[in-house]
Amino acid sequence: MKFDTVYIDGDWLIYNIAYICEDNYIEVKDLDNNFIDTYANVTAFKGTLNKDKLVNYKDLFLIEQKKKLKDGNQYSKAVFSIKAKIRSILKETNATKAIIALGGDSNFRNELLLPVKYKGNRKDIQKPLMHPIIRKWVEDNCEIEIAQDEEADDIISKRQYEGYLNKKIIVCTEDKDARGTPGYLYNPNSKKIIFIDGLGKHELVQKTNKNVLYGTGRCWEYLQILMGDKVDFYHPQDLLTKTSIQNKRSNIKKSVPKLSDTKLYECTKNFTTDKQWFQFIHDMYYTWYKDLEWYYTWDDYKVEDIDYLDLLQTYWLCVHMRRWDNDAPNIVDTLKKQNIL
Repeated sequence: MKFDTVYIDGDWLIYNIAYICEDNYIEVKDLDNNFIDTYANVTAFKGTLNKDKLVNYKDLFLIEQKKKLKDGNQYSKAVFSIKAKIRSILKETNATKAIIALGGDSNFRNELLLPVKYKGNRKDIQKPLMHPIIRKWVEDNCEIEIAQDEEADDIISKRQYEGYLNKKIIVCTEDKDARGTPGYLYNPNSKKIIFIDGLGKHELVQKTNKNVLYGTGRCWEYLQILMGDKVDFYHPQDLLTKTSIQNKRSNIKKSVPKLSDTKLYECTKNFTTDKQWFQFIHDMYYTWYKDLEWYYTWDDYKVEDIDYLDLLQTYWLCVHMRRWDNDAPNIVDTLKKQNIL
């Protein structure tokens, strides 16, 4: 099948090209902040220590992760690599032209009343050194679309859905969120094109010696509403952890075990309708948060006059990849249509 356009996840593309331009290393200092030496990694440093220091090395030394460019010719190498990657994607997707989707300065998910900051686990992660330079080259030399108050992933999702309707667009991303949107999707890692449609399906797959849920179609979005996303750092049971209870983050005073991928699969493996999914989602949130009256957001704003449906709405908006501008599902309307409320 031939496509007019492939939309490429620019955040993925730029980060990966920038990452291969540099080497990581560690800088070691003593507790008085005096420089000792640099090492390829902690393992290499530990290999230089005596046994008496090895046991408590974290208490004896200051260790900081550092980055450096592999050599002085990384800009031209990066430009060559990004051009080659785009050509490769065009060939593998059988598309005529490529448009790069880029993240912008704002994202509505940062304004959602979440108990834990969206992607808050990334605040101390340093971007590759070449990232801003390569992004500038992409902005100046490629056809681009920049996200406005959303993510590059939302652009990918909107164009993916557009391609579902007109059969002229395919998207390229490794982001798992794309598996919930109807349309043509090319994964640059597996180098496979899949067509996503309807309720879809899910299964348990073996990954690093454990079972992990994999799904496509609407059911994949439903699963994420239930299990959250470790990469984006949110989970619908964040207010039910022991830490939250001890810190009095809400009026809920119970801790429940998180749904494992295996348990979630066993509960949902026979679902064949949207109603079954929404009934299960509703019942789980009701079980978790039926007594919810107030809670604190990640930035210590106290949310009051709240119930389990409000929290469910918040997490659905966080999970949902937009299919058109300002696309925002409404959980109450949906549950009423399914005759659940």
